[in-house]
Amino acid sequence: MIITIPILCNKLVTTNTCHIKTSCEHYFHKNCFNKYIEINSNCDQCDVALTSNSTENNPNNHTQMITRQQKRNKNANLETEALQSEQTISVGITDEESRINRLVTAAVTAQRTQLFDELKQQMTTFIQSTLGTTFKNFNAQDSSMSTPNFETRHNITQLPPIRENEQIVDQLLGINSLNINELNSNHGYSNYSNNTVNLASDKIGQIIYNWKIRFRGGLSGLSVEAFLYRIEALTRQMLGGDFNLLCRHASILLDSKAADWFWRYHRSVPAVKWSELSVTLKAQYRDTRTDMDYRELCRDRKQKSGESFDSFYESILQLVDCLDQPIPEVTLVEILQRNLLPQIQQEILHLQVYSVAHLREICRKRELFMQDMTKKNLNKPSSFQNKYVSEINKGDRVQDDNKCTGKLDELGLVCWNCQKTGHRYHDCFAE
Repeated sequence: MIITIPILCNKLVTTNTCHIKTSCEHYFHKNCFNKYIEINSNCDQCDVALTSNSTENNPNNHTQMITRQQKRNKNANLETEALQSEQTISVGITDEESRINRLVTAAVTAQRTQLFDELKQQMTTFIQSTLGTTFKNFNAQDSSMSTPNFETRHNITQLPPIRENEQIVDQLLGINSLNINELNSNHGYSNYSNNTVNLASDKIGQIIYNWKIRFRGGLSGLSVEAFLYRIEALTRQMLGGDFNLLCRHASILLDSKAADWFWRYHRSVPAVKWSELSVTLKAQYRDTRTDMDYRELCRDRKQKSGESFDSFYESILQLVDCLDQPIPEVTLVEILQRNLLPQIQQEILHLQVYSVAHLREICRKRELFMQDMTKKNLNKPSSFQNKYVSEINKGDRVQDDNKCTGKLDELGLVCWNCQKTGHRYHDCFAE
């Protein structure tokens, strides 16, 4: 019996060939059918769904004719024929979902393996380079020490790289250190979280020092209201609003007289609390002048000759900042206009000023214009230069000499050598 399979392999199927028969009475090569059923669940000829019981082996278990060679090898082939006759082919597919799940699982496993290999390679390279640099730096430090202690060297060269490597691995894997601390605390490893907090608290003093805010307690400089406002704003921004940490390092923020006052206050209270410290500090160094006093100072502050608008405006703002009730921008513009130099007031009298920024722009343009004009005037040659006389009128000189001679005759000088008039001692011929 010969059957042609035109789709799978386009070869002839005979009764002696190892093949598979489906429930829809179609024959296929065993190898071709196994490859075909891995990606398809229906028959290639009639599109009938195949199940685990839809296939069977070749019904012809053996050939009708047995040659002498086959008879000699009968014992050898008996086991093979028995296995072929008793073999039952299982398609291996129960339904469409299981087949899709196997394909998806294989693809995900391959992708996960590839990503893990790449990440492992990157981590290995980065950690090796970091460890090499770290050990090189510590070896340089050890070589500079004359008689290093073994325990000290062990603590220096071992502990920091381990902590640094943990941070590097966390950054590569994208692990949040806070989540790790919470996880460890749930399993009884709360000491690691506490050590992290302690290490962070050691840097609080340096953070506060870098704010570069100092209160000295004098009338000049930063006022106590501005000082408290800046400190509270930076504490909420940089320290998460933890004023207890701020009180531990409050001495860094005070200087001169204010530092002496703080240590007296520190000795008088059992514990420093920011709510009490801020109230006491404000009561100690608050200016006794009222808003009316500061408004009068603003009206009396005039722009000086040669003073730029920015310097004048900054001095006005320092007075305005001391007010409990801030003034609107319209009032501030009016104060600035009235306190400008008289010539500037005359020049901008016809202009309508909308804001402080507009007024500053006008004054800045005028200052730049006056600077350019001053430079041009300095470069011009002076018109009051000395004139050189190129000719002398001799007649005028003779007249001048005659005038001088006439004046000498009129004087009637008496020579003290000869006691005669008409000549001087230098012109006397007497012995």
